[in-house]
Amino acid sequence: MKFLEKLKENINLKENIKSIFSDKKRAAYFCALVLVALFGVFLRINAYLMNSSMWYDEVSLALNVRENVFLPPLLNNQSAPFLFLILAKICSLFSHSNFSYRFIPFVSGLVSIPVFYVFAKNFIKSKPGLLLALFIFCINFRLIYFSREFKPYVLDVLVFMLATVCFFRLYNSFGSKNMTISKCALFGTGFALLPLLSFPSLFVLPVCFLAALLKIKESFKKVLAFLAPSIIFLPVYYFTVLSKYSTNEYLLGFWKKGFITLKTVGPVFMHILDFFQEPLFANLVFIIATILGFIICIKQEKKTRFLIGVLAFVVLASFLHKYPMRERLILFLYPMFLIFVFKIFDMKIFKKGLKNTLLALLIFILSFGMNIKATLKADLDENFYCMEAITGLLNVLKHEHKDGEYIFPLPWSDVAFMHYNEVYKFPKKDIVIFKDNRSRDYTRPFWGVPKGKYWLIFTIRPDNYYRHVSLQEWLERDFKVIKIYQDHSSRMYYAEKIR
Repeated sequence: MKFLEKLKENINLKENIKSIFSDKKRAAYFCALVLVALFGVFLRINAYLMNSSMWYDEVSLALNVRENVFLPPLLNNQSAPFLFLILAKICSLFSHSNFSYRFIPFVSGLVSIPVFYVFAKNFIKSKPGLLLALFIFCINFRLIYFSREFKPYVLDVLVFMLATVCFFRLYNSFGSKNMTISKCALFGTGFALLPLLSFPSLFVLPVCFLAALLKIKESFKKVLAFLAPSIIFLPVYYFTVLSKYSTNEYLLGFWKKGFITLKTVGPVFMHILDFFQEPLFANLVFIIATILGFIICIKQEKKTRFLIGVLAFVVLASFLHKYPMRERLILFLYPMFLIFVFKIFDMKIFKKGLKNTLLALLIFILSFGMNIKATLKADLDENFYCMEAITGLLNVLKHEHKDGEYIFPLPWSDVAFMHYNEVYKFPKKDIVIFKDNRSRDYTRPFWGVPKGKYWLIFTIRPDNYYRHVSLQEWLERDFKVIKIYQDHSSRMYYAEKIR
């Protein structure tokens, strides 16, 4: 009861609303924040409802959920945190649909909007800067895209921000009488379990621990209670789970471009900035603004050093070939880079605050102006979200397929086909699966295959994968093509095998 009374005192919703709207400027600012946030929510709902087919990586991860494989090694060389897969399993029990599998990333994307505001408020003092940072966060194409993809990347963003905000509150409470040793132990347990939900939280935890040690003189027992669960759990978790990912040869080969060396520091960071700014690129002003904001963070704010500490551990892990600084795997750092960029609004170059704000606005326009239009166009264009479109082809196949005609999903397309066949339920006797389904020699699947009519399904752009023999060559050699169906990058051939 005491907790509820305190919560009621802290919220005081009616009084807060009255105080906001009693000041016209404050009311206008509040309305602007709400409108920006609602626009971000709309963009994420719109992308989610597009319901485009899941692509190879998504269905490969979904296969692990269906087969109840939650710990490494995961099937099809996938990687994902244990609790993310468990939550996905719970969602998949309701239906075997794209919406169910993508529900956790979708909710994470929605929740991340208000959390980013609270997160950014710790670092950006300027109200215009905070509003514009929220706007860019809401419309960022990559954040929206991964809010409707069955992968944990947006959840990583959310966990990073929540962990940072929660630790700041905890850090300031170590000396409080209300923060008991048992509460510290409870918080410590929560932080220790974060890697079960998000791998990149491992870069936040060491910074939290180092910061907590600064309080050890005044609150020794509380700090120890906070650190103890991680000291016990994390080494066990690393050697039993994480080490299996870091020794996976396939994943290491895929990640190698994200491992930093002294020669590749510049190109890797440039690639990250370009990724953050898609569908265009990181222009020179954006790069300068990021560097300038980084310098301001070092000089002005103690809190921002927390972010720099996280970045330092990420860079160190990349140097040690433990975690790649590559594209979506580094998406969780995007809020941090926004802080660096929009920290320019806190600059004090001129004595008058208005001149500083106008200069910051000019930098913002030059950094993001060209990108905003392209980003909004991408946010609303279904073509940008459709990696593979197998469901459209399977709808055609459901109506056109005749008994006795072979259905042959080609290598790298079979995983998606088998995933969606849980719904379409094509006859097993008509389905042909090539056993060595990762072969790059695309003539091999047809060795020994009987003559007859075939539905050949490709869910990946052929020009990306057919290296040994062109698609046209072996089709003309072995098949008489009757009809071709195309949906985005996916393709289906109705053909008769003549050799």
